[in-house]
Amino acid sequence: MRILIADDDREAADALSAFLTMHGHDTEAVYDGKSACERAQTFAPDCVLIDIRMPDVSGFQVARRLREGLWTGHMRLMAITGESAESLVADASDDLFEHYFLKPASPLAILAHIDGVSNVYSAPASPFAPVVLGAR
Repeated sequence: MRILIADDDREAADALSAFLTMHGHDTEAVYDGKSACERAQTFAPDCVLIDIRMPDVSGFQVARRLREGLWTGHMRLMAITGESAESLVADASDDLFEHYFLKPASPLAILAHIDGVSNVYSAPASPFAPVVLGAR
């Protein structure tokens, strides 16, 4: 699967990209929202993991732009955020993201979700109840 990772935390984006590549996925990492929109057109990913709070273009704006594109109908969008559910309420829209991962998200949980869910766009997760991954 082709996966684009958009996160302004370069180390986190590169580490997740390397992990997913080790598990057989074709990945690329970008570090801002503008680059995510541009690279999605040329890389044509099956899945885009998007940090919600990036300094130039927010993850919500990236998702809206990608959803507007005629070429993005097959694309699965997943949010990665350090924000609490309450802080997402103002910007969130249930039709933007298939899943919300709360940072620090477990790479194994992300991999399991990517590999375990059909490539067909499924019902979106609620941003009001993000999944906490890696917590015990």
